[in-house]
Amino acid sequence: MALYSIFFLFVLLTVLPHPSQSITANQSQFFVLMKASLSGDALSGWDIDGRKPYCNFSGISCNNQGYVDKIDISRWSLSGQFPSGVCSYMPQLRILRLDHNHLYGNFFDSFVNCSFLEELKMSFVYLKGTLPDFSPLKSLRILDLSYNLFTGDFPISVTNLSNLEVLNFNENPGFNSWQLPENISRLTKLRSMILATCVLHGRIPPSIGNMTSLTDLELSGNFLTSQIPPEIGLLKNLQQLELYYNQHLSGTIPEELGNLTELTDLDMSVNRLTGKIPESICRLPKLRVLQLYNNSLTGEIPSAIENSTTLTILSLYDNFLTGEVPQNLGRFSSMVVLDVSENKAIRSTSN
Repeated sequence: MALYSIFFLFVLLTVLPHPSQSITANQSQFFVLMKASLSGDALSGWDIDGRKPYCNFSGISCNNQGYVDKIDISRWSLSGQFPSGVCSYMPQLRILRLDHNHLYGNFFDSFVNCSFLEELKMSFVYLKGTLPDFSPLKSLRILDLSYNLFTGDFPISVTNLSNLEVLNFNENPGFNSWQLPENISRLTKLRSMILATCVLHGRIPPSIGNMTSLTDLELSGNFLTSQIPPEIGLLKNLQQLELYYNQHLSGTIPEELGNLTELTDLDMSVNRLTGKIPESICRLPKLRVLQLYNNSLTGEIPSAIENSTTLTILSLYDNFLTGEVPQNLGRFSSMVVLDVSENKAIRSTSN
């Protein structure tokens, strides 16, 4: 039996895939390239002379077959040119985190070979240049390219990434003007869509109501127009909705937003919204932040809001609200900020 077990183990070891000598050499070579082209104290622990296996390098991990599957050098304060062709050297790379460094170089085109890549995080890197077609990255779940300086067309190809769960292009003001396509709703697994300050124009497509996995939707600081689609009220898992500083969103606030029972943060300030504040949103059971300032809202503050046990911030200033501030506002919650100033006819009950 012992002899059989040894024979079985031998067969197993010969059958299981292991990196060939060429792959091992390629992986080692990429770390040599990284250390040569990047500067920063955090790389001093990498022994590229071979005395220490690269799978034991800080920020590096390998799978059971010895392939590098994660590079995480985020917040290492590195500077320089990140080598191109990372997945040519590391064909089973799943996670690449380069955020909070100062990198340059046109290495995005080489990512099309990264068929196993699930997470790409490059926020606060201040990269310049245009972006490629992301369609080949079929395994991608997290794409965070926020706080960069990209130019050219926004990569609409991200709508082809059906496994995507996080899409973050926050603070990329250099893109050409673009619109959210109707087929953005194909991203049915998307939980977080942050497209703030990235030169979005046009309307919010009603098809967004099909993205029911969304918990975070941030489209603020853009140039969106037309009305807020009532279909947003179908996003039953939504916790955060930020549409502020678009300046041209108009029409009334949809009553359907009152169906968002998981919502904690709602900000639609600095737009052209008119009509009354819907009572339905004032009854939301988990709402902590409600900011609607600098619009053209009219009518009274709904009395239902004084029954909230969660509200901490209420900003309604610079509107055309009338009547009195609800007398018991904040009685059941730990209200931190209440600003209803600069309304034309609103008055406090204390007067």
